[in-house]
Amino acid sequence: MSLERAVGNESSFGSVWRLAGPCLFFLAVAHPTAAEGADGHAGGSTDRAVEILREAFRNRYDLSFTAEVELVIGRREGAKRRRVLRVATLHEPGAYRALGQLTFPEYLRGMSILSISMGRKDHQAFVYLPSEARVRRISITHKDDAFLGSDLTYEDFERRYAEDCALRMLPDSETQGEGVHVVECRPVAKLKYERAEFVIAKSDSVILEIREYRAGREEPFRRMIAPRDAVTPLDEHFIATRLSFESLERNTVTDVTFRDLRSRSIDRRLFTVGALERRPDLERTSTGEDGG
Repeated sequence: MSLERAVGNESSFGSVWRLAGPCLFFLAVAHPTAAEGADGHAGGSTDRAVEILREAFRNRYDLSFTAEVELVIGRREGAKRRRVLRVATLHEPGAYRALGQLTFPEYLRGMSILSISMGRKDHQAFVYLPSEARVRRISITHKDDAFLGSDLTYEDFERRYAEDCALRMLPDSETQGEGVHVVECRPVAKLKYERAEFVIAKSDSVILEIREYRAGREEPFRRMIAPRDAVTPLDEHFIATRLSFESLERNTVTDVTFRDLRSRSIDRRLFTVGALERRPDLERTSTGEDGG
């Protein structure tokens, strides 16, 4: 049963979230040190890979903003489905909070997801579903399951850390007409991909492409591409406002567009279980003039 169907079926909610709910976020596990490579040995190229990937993640995540996010889901040829969310993030030293609230389609409207990370080893996640009219805490296990039937995974929504991977540098390359670093990540957690390649612009640390590979495969099964012409400056960061997530095995694609992107901080009290229980109107709050 899909999550969308479960939203309108209160009796099935419990069984669905025992299976699907844990896929929302993940628990931290033991990580190799920053100076260790995929084989556990120290090396200068690994130190460089850690530095480059850390800066790319800092550029992407370490800011507070609000936005409307549209997902267009489907095969390259054929009918498409739309999902629209209001999103708010709050970055503070040692803490990252994210809140997403669906506004379209109507039968999913009001569904809200809250993630609170107080560093790599302290993650909490909660969900509010209108059909339940209450907040439930999510038991965290997997993070690479599909988000609402799209080509995105829940990992694509959370704050990432270079220390979650064993890293090494691959040869520098060029994409979209500019020089890029290529960093290989072998996740220490067991995921659907054995390794991933992050293609990072040398000029501004924007992640222009991510390629994910299954064990023993030479071709990626999933890919994210950020067009260079969709990168915009925001509070001394550079953010891609259009992304395409491609499932090369299923021949499907999910196009993600950020609109009304604003660098501004919302009151941290919005990022609480109590706020979810009060059913905040994030659509109105995140477009208002003040941050409260």
